[in-house]
Amino acid sequence: VPDMATVIRDAFDRMAEETRQRGFAKFAPYASEVPRRILSAPILGTAEPAVVARMAAITEALIPGLVSLPIDLGRFSAFGRARRAQRQLTELIRELLHRTEGRHGSIIADLASSTEEGAPFTEAEVVDTVATLVLAGQVTTAETLPGLLYELCRRPEWAAKIAAEPLEFDQCEGDGVSARFVREVLRHYPPEVLIFRRNMKCPIDLGEHGHIPAGCNAMVGFGDAMWRMGADFDPDRWTHDAVRDNFLSFGGSSPHSCVGRTFAMVELQLCARILCKEYDVEIVEAKRVRNWQLGGIMFCFRDGCRVRVSRKAS
Repeated sequence: VPDMATVIRDAFDRMAEETRQRGFAKFAPYASEVPRRILSAPILGTAEPAVVARMAAITEALIPGLVSLPIDLGRFSAFGRARRAQRQLTELIRELLHRTEGRHGSIIADLASSTEEGAPFTEAEVVDTVATLVLAGQVTTAETLPGLLYELCRRPEWAAKIAAEPLEFDQCEGDGVSARFVREVLRHYPPEVLIFRRNMKCPIDLGEHGHIPAGCNAMVGFGDAMWRMGADFDPDRWTHDAVRDNFLSFGGSSPHSCVGRTFAMVELQLCARILCKEYDVEIVEAKRVRNWQLGGIMFCFRDGCRVRVSRKAS
């Protein structure tokens, strides 16, 4: 948590300086940068800056392909660029696996090491796990942060409650004010509203709903289920039972929930607490438009989500 807080404060301090110099800052680039920087440390450990920059470039190309139409035109389509980035990520992880230096204290090193609980992961398992972490830890946070900032600016009564919470965590999610607020933001701005996949190997049985043939494209979407809960913004709706039964972000309470769920929830709550405690923020441009970098399927704040940021008076 202290390392996360350092990254978050650095981003908001630079936005404050940018605001001082030209009257506003664009939040969207920082919303992508913050989770990328926070995630690189545990995954890459003490790897040199060139490796960190390489991972950042790969991640930037991967994410648009996650929700793009599965049309592979090489570098001329988001899906094609993502497929290329996926191969580059695999190569990078394999390189790091076979290094003896520069991976100390990393998730890659931990997965490749024997423990009392059993044998190390195979190379293929390490690659698959790290690739999933890269996407899970980046996409949800980067797409949710602008909506979180916007809703906190609109709701000073909730911001005051969140500011009263400590920066330390005794639970990763729990029933605190910031956890409930983040869940309600995720309900209104679900980052996983549509995800395209292709069933590569064999038919997948969906029980009474039929099956997905091998080679068939599939689309996963649950935004409508979240939005149908109501147009009002009410974090208090998220009781323990409501979270268990209706909170669908990160895969909900299913056995296949997102591996990055806990990580993302701590990031989002910590960002909300630091923002409410230490900074004043004003939204300059609140209009939402289609995000054509992600195929127009999702929405984003126009012109990079322009804001004015300043440090609160001591």
